[in-house]
Amino acid sequence: MSQEEKGKLFTTGEVAEMCGVSVRTVQYYDDRGLVSPSGRSEGGRRLYNEEAIGVLRTVCLLKSMGLSLRTIREVLARPDDTAALECILDEQEKAIAADLDARRAMIRSIAAVRASLSEQGRMPEVSETCMDNIMAKQASEKTRLYRMKRRMIVEGLAVDAVLISAVVLGVTRGEWLVFALVLPLALIVAWQLAEAYHRDARYVCPHCREVFSPSLREFMFSGHTPVARKLSCPCCGTRDWCAEASVDSVESAAS
Repeated sequence: MSQEEKGKLFTTGEVAEMCGVSVRTVQYYDDRGLVSPSGRSEGGRRLYNEEAIGVLRTVCLLKSMGLSLRTIREVLARPDDTAALECILDEQEKAIAADLDARRAMIRSIAAVRASLSEQGRMPEVSETCMDNIMAKQASEKTRLYRMKRRMIVEGLAVDAVLISAVVLGVTRGEWLVFALVLPLALIVAWQLAEAYHRDARYVCPHCREVFSPSLREFMFSGHTPVARKLSCPCCGTRDWCAEASVDSVESAAS
């Protein structure tokens, strides 16, 4: 940015063009509190200064690495905490590397099928052993923690639907017995899901790199994002944002 532009305010459209994103993206990040306008025009249009544009570029960079907006918000709130960010990026890099390995395997399979089509004019025969290897590979690509997250979403939505239906029934017809019966069951399901998630998750301290499992109580009541949780490390005693990892990926790395 030139010296003439320093101190100048830019419209949403100008900022979008400078950062290589759409106007809607700038507005969305603004609405989510990730970047704030530096002022407004007489007509009420949002205006941004150089600092705000720098923040937006940081958001776009971290988003391109696959970090969630919630995690990015935590990073922006603590710009000097480089240790926590490095830990989060380490785990993100491992996840991306695993995904790349899986996609390379897909490319090799595509090449093998194409070669068979070219040479023999038909699909290659797949032996039972080969099929077992394929299924094992597909299963290993999804960690237990990933599957647990999927299960929590599905079962959580189902429980929410039942609870909402029970509340509607109570409000419209005055029949609260169903809600009284459903609520304890919903709490039991939620507790079981939380216990299973806690069992499958491990956390990496950004300071001493200790991999640990927190107590269930601390796990339940700590602040968290989709990829990190604010915990106290049992090794160095520091309380900070610890990157989340699956227990099976940790065991695989240790073996």
